[in-house]
Amino acid sequence: MRPSDFSSKHLFNLAIRTNDTASQWFLRQQSGVNKLGQMLKAMAKDAGFLKHKRITNHSVRKFLVQKLRNANIPPTETMAITGHKNVQSITNYSNISVEQQQKCSFLLSPVNETI
Repeated sequence: MRPSDFSSKHLFNLAIRTNDTASQWFLRQQSGVNKLGQMLKAMAKDAGFLKHKRITNHSVRKFLVQKLRNANIPPTETMAITGHKNVQSITNYSNISVEQQQKCSFLLSPVNETI
């Protein structure tokens, strides 16, 4: 059973207790980066992701930043969600989507225009 004061904002503040003699199954401590990485690998495997593609905490964060950018979420809101400290770090994470590249290409060289 979860602790009574547990809330959704503390999702990763419970760790599994490995001591079989303990009465509680959890420890009140944050999950570490290694544990999160192990969980991510297990979820990727269960989801059927490609084995040769490396999935890390960092790649998930980059994917999230890109999805938020493509959805026109303002950088300040993205920073609040991802925990980035400045806008430049979000800019470093994001790439121009294929659709955006095509729009730029059509603007620069319209199909119907002759030179």
